[in-house]
Amino acid sequence: MSGFAEGLVVISAALPGIVLVWAGCRKLQRPLPASVAMVRFGLVRRVRPNAGRAAGAFEVLAGGALLLRPLEAWAYILPLGLLVLFAFLIARSLRRRERFSCACFGSDEGQVISLTTLLRTGVLLAFCAAGFVGASRVDSPLAAVDNLAVVALTSLAVATLHLALTIRDTTPFAD
Repeated sequence: MSGFAEGLVVISAALPGIVLVWAGCRKLQRPLPASVAMVRFGLVRRVRPNAGRAAGAFEVLAGGALLLRPLEAWAYILPLGLLVLFAFLIARSLRRRERFSCACFGSDEGQVISLTTLLRTGVLLAFCAAGFVGASRVDSPLAAVDNLAVVALTSLAVATLHLALTIRDTTPFAD
C-alpha cells in the first residue's frame, strides 16, 4: 500500500475515532442524558446512569480501536456496528416524528434529533466504511480509489435518504 493510500485510511479512521472517543468521554462524565436518550430510543426501560456510562465506555473503546489500529480491518468492526445502530435509531425516531435530545456525539441536552443528526452520523459512517475498505485491501494498489468510492456511495445514500425525508415532510405532490 502506498503512503498516500495509507494516509487516506488513517484520515478515514481519525475523524470517527476522535468523535467517538470525545462523545464517549462526555457520556462518562455526564451519563444521565445518555441514559435518558437510551430510554427514549427504546433500548432500555428505565433511566440508569450506569447504562449511560456503559454506552460511553463502549464508544471510547470503539474510537480508541480506530485511533490505535487504523490500518487493521478488525478495528473498524465495532465502530461500524455502533454507527449503523445510531443511524437506524435516529432514522426510526425521525420517521416517528419524535423530537428529543439524544446526547449523540456529546451534543447538548437542548439539541433535539434532526436530519442534521442523521447526516452527521452518515458522514462518520462513510469515513469509517472507507477506512474499513482501505484497511481490508492493504496490498491492493486500488485502495485509495476504493476509499473514495465507498465515501461517494455512502454520501449518495445519505443524500438520497435526506431527499426522501424532505419530500415526505413537505408533501409537494399533495392535492
